[in-house]
Amino acid sequence: KPSRPMETIDLDPFLYLDILTDAESYFDEETRAWYHENGTPYRRGYLLYGPPGTGKTSLSFALAGRFDIGLYVINLNEAELDDAKLIERFSNLPDKCVVLLEDIDVAGIVENRPQPPVASRNSNPQKISAVSLSGLLNAIDGPTSKEGRLLIMTTNAPRSLDPALYRAGRIDKKIYLGYSTKRTGAITFRRIFANDPCNKYSMDEITDFARRFGAKVPLDTFTPAELQNFCM
Repeated sequence: KPSRPMETIDLDPFLYLDILTDAESYFDEETRAWYHENGTPYRRGYLLYGPPGTGKTSLSFALAGRFDIGLYVINLNEAELDDAKLIERFSNLPDKCVVLLEDIDVAGIVENRPQPPVASRNSNPQKISAVSLSGLLNAIDGPTSKEGRLLIMTTNAPRSLDPALYRAGRIDKKIYLGYSTKRTGAITFRRIFANDPCNKYSMDEITDFARRFGAKVPLDTFTPAELQNFCM
């Protein structure tokens, strides 16, 4: 899947700058040297959480594209993926990359490998990962885990996660991506219509339209994906 420009992720400017500055600092070679000099494993982790459609996956792709590095998406519900295979995948990662674990809350990760759910005639049980919690933690930062990667986990339900997944040192930043605000609504409008080849308005006019559009965006109602779809 092609990478996505960071400029197309409609975040609050302060949040955008915070994420970008943190990632730039982490991938800097001087930072790598500092980690090694201090005997600290050179790894970093983000937990992106919020409602569906708020840009968690898009931001992950955009960060990989920004630094021109590979993005490795690991589906914990993949058939035949167990602890040993997951650890092997993490150990084979390149020295500099982004690793994405999407929707980690729906994988059903528990301490021991779960038994297959018992299905009744009227039930359609959710598929549960064969990866255990201890296996996932060992893959993330065990002795064979590679350094130099940025791990991103996404979830729509952060309260359902085991605290061990996001403890300090494993997850360094917890980033909430929520519904569109008046400010981000204006950013979405301006981005889309400023790049419209059929547009006949000046940038000053588009900026004014965007401001008025953003002022009408109700709070905690529309996701960035919904606003983008509306503007398109």
